[in-house]
Amino acid sequence: MRFYRAIHWAGVPASILVLLLAGCDRSEMATVSATETAIEDDTFVEEEADNTSAYLQKEFTPADESTATAEGTQNIATANNNFAIKMYHQLTKNDTLDNLVFSPYSISSAIALGYVGAKGDTYDEIQQVFDYPEVDEMLPNAAALYNQLNRPNTNYMLSSTNGLWVQQGLEPSPTYLDNVNRYLQVEVNPVDFMYDPESARKTINRAIAKQTHGLIPQIIPIDGFDETTRSVLTNALYFKGAWYHEFYDGSTESMPFETFQMTDNATSAPTVEMMHQYNGFQYVEDSQAQVIDLPYVGQNISMMVILPKVSNQQSLQQLMASLTTEKITSWQANFDYEDIDLYLPKFKMDVRDEEVANKLMTMGMPTAFSSAADFSGYHETVPLVFDKVVHQAVIQVDELGTEAAAATAVMEMAASEEEEQEPIIPIVFKADHPFIYMIYHKPTNAILFMGQMIKPSSD
Repeated sequence: MRFYRAIHWAGVPASILVLLLAGCDRSEMATVSATETAIEDDTFVEEEADNTSAYLQKEFTPADESTATAEGTQNIATANNNFAIKMYHQLTKNDTLDNLVFSPYSISSAIALGYVGAKGDTYDEIQQVFDYPEVDEMLPNAAALYNQLNRPNTNYMLSSTNGLWVQQGLEPSPTYLDNVNRYLQVEVNPVDFMYDPESARKTINRAIAKQTHGLIPQIIPIDGFDETTRSVLTNALYFKGAWYHEFYDGSTESMPFETFQMTDNATSAPTVEMMHQYNGFQYVEDSQAQVIDLPYVGQNISMMVILPKVSNQQSLQQLMASLTTEKITSWQANFDYEDIDLYLPKFKMDVRDEEVANKLMTMGMPTAFSSAADFSGYHETVPLVFDKVVHQAVIQVDELGTEAAAATAVMEMAASEEEEQEPIIPIVFKADHPFIYMIYHKPTNAILFMGQMIKPSSD
């Protein structure tokens, strides 16, 4: 199995996870001739000139959250965040530091499609790695979180799309299909991996490109499937939002950025395009780091930036190693509104990881990738195993925001001037050295994207 912009938008992250499910015994697979479908090349062309209008006009079908509870939904968000930190530590455990962006929510959503069909040790190990509750409890509460994230919002674009791509002739269990359709809003699509894998590859790639608005045009490479592929589970997560406090592009200037990895013959640090503004933000600090919350328009989604106080590699690695869900929650609980002199670099990242399977096995779920895998809840007679996990995430951050956000910023600055008290000395938050960041959904604190900025992009 393989799991595989009206408004000026500030951050545009997208993520896709693809999990391929392979058959252990091809003889048990029924042979069904494929219906030939005309497939264009992998190039994706955005059909809507106004993405925002098309997004708001789309029909939203909520998942069944009728038996969900507030506590259960929060438990799903917390499980997502626990996995986020565990995966972040796996992705950064080597001594080599590099730029990073990934989506714990995307990975967790795609693996959940396999969890629903898992049994025995396969089920137990997935549950342990992802902190899922039992399936019966997970489904309605995951549905409630899905609904909160996916309801169209006039302030930003956020969508999570689950896909199930099934070999023609392979009929998953009716109970499995009912669960993933009802609670996880899975789109089920028959394709022919066995006799027309290239057509299947292009079909999936074009769907993912559309779901990520062209940011990820090709998740599955040529020859990405083989004759054992039976099913592909996908999740595409897309976000597009404008800063609540806009950065004025005239204030952006080139500045040095300490990377900790300068070459022996380098005479100066590389530079970044550093954005700048003075405004009020939620802020907290401790002995290790300065932490700032940068909201997007609507203030339901924010970027948290975690900046080591000391700009050396040892301090960053100590901060990375000490990062926990509890520490993040403590920072959020202790945020206070402060005047901040903010410097934040523009950055763009496109990170693809085809070794997620190895990381998941290391984290404690090897059975799903072995011949001992049990996905009989997905299909009773065809033995299936997780084959490969591919994850790709893209993020772009720049100055852009909306007029409403800029107006709010001006009003807040004006309010402080009227008091005629002693001049306020702002806190300087200058991200001119490596930092950690995350984009999260504030009502639930669910982490959608997470990563680190270590060095300027070559782009």
